[in-house]
Amino acid sequence: MNRTHFQKFQMVQNLLLQSPPGELEYVCRDLREIVKDDELVAAAAVDVFEKQNEEQMVTVRVKDSNTRYMLSRAGRIGACTYLDPKTETVITVDHPSKTVTGRRPAVGGELPPAEHADLRKAVERAMEPYMREAYPEGMFAVYGGKELAEGVSGLIVCISSATLRARNFVAGRWVSEWRVALRPEPDFAAHMCGDMKARVHYFEDGNVHLRTSYSGSAEVVGEDCESLALAIVQAISGGEALFLKDLEDCFQIASQRATKDMRRGLPRTGMKFPWSSRVLQLHDELKQSQTK
Repeated sequence: MNRTHFQKFQMVQNLLLQSPPGELEYVCRDLREIVKDDELVAAAAVDVFEKQNEEQMVTVRVKDSNTRYMLSRAGRIGACTYLDPKTETVITVDHPSKTVTGRRPAVGGELPPAEHADLRKAVERAMEPYMREAYPEGMFAVYGGKELAEGVSGLIVCISSATLRARNFVAGRWVSEWRVALRPEPDFAAHMCGDMKARVHYFEDGNVHLRTSYSGSAEVVGEDCESLALAIVQAISGGEALFLKDLEDCFQIASQRATKDMRRGLPRTGMKFPWSSRVLQLHDELKQSQTK
């Protein structure tokens, strides 16, 4: 069956979009071998790299530096340009190579809005110990002055952490985005909504790909910026702990019930095979068959 160039393009792009964390380059390489059209794969991958980098909130490093920046939709300010709210830096990124091609101080409208600036910085400080405990290798960013709904502004807290170990046949990424809608009345109160996603790929002697998500919400109050920031981080910690608890429960059920249900307990005859009494006979029969 002959397929049009556009159909091939769509198929390649769909496969690329399903790439596990940190494995997009490998999928591109394999698709080039399958499709035998490097230009088509390269064209399909252009938008996918950018979309996946933002959705997975990947971190990029500056060459010859330990400085890291997060890429996210909340931080995007233009084509391939992103704001780091903590350092008030604008970076330019090459998405396929995940490299920083330029950086400069944010100016004018690129700067984090002055509105809620004290709370934003307080949340950054409160997030530091939580990240050290929950995501030692992860990264977060707190974006301020975001319009979350018509007439409602607030903060967006993004968290990303990944384990990418292709040599050990495992890759995984956790991302979460918490939208903090600040209420005009009373002071120092907010409504929070969070979306958490986890993706894991294990491919030693098999191919298991887990994709799951969870949503949560919370109401938080405080007496000042510092106490409200602590309440926000506590709500994030509690929501993400619930997600992990649900995952653990699902894995427990899978190991005790679902996996066993996939196996046939008895042969089709409904009778157990008498291994203890037949094992020697089977051994002799196999040995005789090899000597013939």
